[in-house]
Amino acid sequence: MKDADLSLSDRLSTIIHFIDNYKDRQVEQSSYTTALRTRNWIAFCIESQISDPKVTAFLFRELDRLSHFPEYEIGGNHLLESGISLVWGGIYFKNSRMLQIGKKIVTRELRRQILPDGSHYERSVGYHTFIQKNIFDLLLFYKHVLAEDVFYKILKDKFLQSLSYLKLLSGSDVLLPQFSDSNPEMNYWSNEMTSLAQDLFDNEIGSGVPVEEPIAIKVFDRSRFRLFFFRGEILAKDQPGHAHADAFTFCLHVNGLPCIVDPGVSTYDPGSSRSAQRSTAMHNTVFVPGYNSADVWSGFRVGRRPSVIALNESFNTIDYKHDGYFKLFKFQHRRTVVCETDEIIIGDELEGVSVCDGAYTGLHFHPDAQVTLLENEILVRACNMRIIVEGGSAELSSYDYCIGFHKTVSSQKIRIKFNRNKIKLIIRFSDG
Repeated sequence: MKDADLSLSDRLSTIIHFIDNYKDRQVEQSSYTTALRTRNWIAFCIESQISDPKVTAFLFRELDRLSHFPEYEIGGNHLLESGISLVWGGIYFKNSRMLQIGKKIVTRELRRQILPDGSHYERSVGYHTFIQKNIFDLLLFYKHVLAEDVFYKILKDKFLQSLSYLKLLSGSDVLLPQFSDSNPEMNYWSNEMTSLAQDLFDNEIGSGVPVEEPIAIKVFDRSRFRLFFFRGEILAKDQPGHAHADAFTFCLHVNGLPCIVDPGVSTYDPGSSRSAQRSTAMHNTVFVPGYNSADVWSGFRVGRRPSVIALNESFNTIDYKHDGYFKLFKFQHRRTVVCETDEIIIGDELEGVSVCDGAYTGLHFHPDAQVTLLENEILVRACNMRIIVEGGSAELSSYDYCIGFHKTVSSQKIRIKFNRNKIKLIIRFSDG
């Protein structure tokens, strides 16, 4: 609908063709795809000033069906999208029943899903930006057509909260940290949208700054680097489908550029690739090959989850442990991160055992990083960085870094085998 290379008549013909063949399209009849499609079609009809009786009748039938079957069985962002689209439909068709159902869903789900720190509770940066964009689009539509009522205020407050969180993560970096189900292609928020938001809410940008520290991510912000530590607790108890077995993973950006990264996701299809991308071994944390710190299975399922304990946290230090491997290997993973001005020290300990044969810690590098492995030292030329390894044996190999869905590029990774039960990584920077 937004393809500028197609004429309006061609785009309208595409919609008509879809309607004519709708009975054969089982996937497109789900509540989630219905919610996204109807909202996009309404926006297209308004922007293009198109009023086609066949399209209008089909849109109303679809939204009426959605109003009877919002996606309660999945919940999470799927249910929120049902509510957002019903508000769009209620306004477009001047249908109070549809509008009230949508408002009720959106109000309840925003209060539940946008956490006090401004983050989305599924902990995916990709879905955070997707939901933030959809809230913003609804804000613009609602403000243009209806009065600034209580519902509008809820939308605005939650939007400002989520924007404050995103600004904390992004800073001046060129790429967001891609935790959980995310990849660079899933950043739906743009600089243009930030500028528009600042024009609309000039005096209120910053009023949504959360009073709490980020719940899922600890950000160490230094002049030379930014380190993002992922605490690892699965917060969406009812909807963990986008979670990974990634307790205590981290991302490191140097001079605004990604260096140590989360590999991301390239598929949602259940199978070996999806399982591998959600596994502990595909993150920058301690792992035992073939076993995960959380029981991720199928495409969007999680069974057993690790219990996370915060031991110490301050401006330059974080000290946490989890029991994700205790049942099978009788150790708890304890990770300590100390960030000074020009040095990072990461300590991993397998508490409870003196040695665990087969335990590793992993590091995944951005495709532009240029990594060289010496005997006990890792050189990262693009970041002017070296990593000294103590207590382990490192090996260099490759992995597939996800740049989008069904799009990967080869990159480098390091895995470090524990000699006994402790590994220390000392990361230092130079000026070139």
